[in-house]
Amino acid sequence: MHDISVVIPAYKASETIERAVLSVFGQKSIRAQVVVVIDGQCAATKAKLEAIADPRLCVLVNDVNAGAQVSRNRGLAASTSPLVMFLDADDYVTGDLLCALADSMMLNKADLGFGPWIWLDEEKNLIRRNVRRFGSSQEAFEQILLGGKFVHPSATLWSRDYVTAIGGWDEDLARFQDVEIALRGLLRNGRVCYSDKGAGVYVQHNSDHRITGKGKNAASLLLAAEKLLAIKSQVVDDISQRRAIAGFLHNIGSGLLRDDRAELGRDIVARARELGWGRTTSYLNSEARSLMLRQTFRHLKNRIGLS
Repeated sequence: MHDISVVIPAYKASETIERAVLSVFGQKSIRAQVVVVIDGQCAATKAKLEAIADPRLCVLVNDVNAGAQVSRNRGLAASTSPLVMFLDADDYVTGDLLCALADSMMLNKADLGFGPWIWLDEEKNLIRRNVRRFGSSQEAFEQILLGGKFVHPSATLWSRDYVTAIGGWDEDLARFQDVEIALRGLLRNGRVCYSDKGAGVYVQHNSDHRITGKGKNAASLLLAAEKLLAIKSQVVDDISQRRAIAGFLHNIGSGLLRDDRAELGRDIVARARELGWGRTTSYLNSEARSLMLRQTFRHLKNRIGLS
């Protein structure tokens, strides 16, 4: 039986936190620890957690609203298991996700494992299941950035030692944190494994508590790109690393420009061109480029708040 810690940052999450925590405790064939970090003084969220009254639950409270990335790192430091997952307070896990990922990680001696995840729009009653398998770390890096094949924290299991060794969550980033840490894990030579059982559920919804500072989001995107470019990887060659990051920036920036948000898109597109995008895309025909742009921008405009 596997020991797994699940870290949940929670900001004004009283309506969903119970579902998130109990979904982890309902996972079979694991010994679960849940570390919830309440991000600021949220009495209603704290009351919901106190009502659960389970010794496997550890609750920490930040004095101020410090941000999800700070809360995740605090929860990581408090976790006690060799395997750790980061789950948002409004998401949850289903099926045999955690046990199956842990089995795969032990079998493959992996540093991180990707499982299926479900995109759920509760308001529109829409659902889509996503299963990710890549032939190599380089293919994963390129497909995440250029193919819109995003992986999700609710379906990613980490070796605690490995995620700590690569620096945990980047506290400089206001947004784009979940994609960045997965890409950094790949670039830092992380050994990857997969499972197709169970699923993490990403719940898409409109909330007053979602970050909507679009300027900060664009700045975070550019900062994350520069940090990823600075990593010298042994598993992704320099040309592919630069091309994938440039293409991703161009896709996002072009989508913003097409939606009449020039103030957000202009700098992003300019940086993509500095990195050579436009000179390195001959391997894609116009139809493929258009499809790639639509897939990437559709996901990211919801996921990192560029809508």
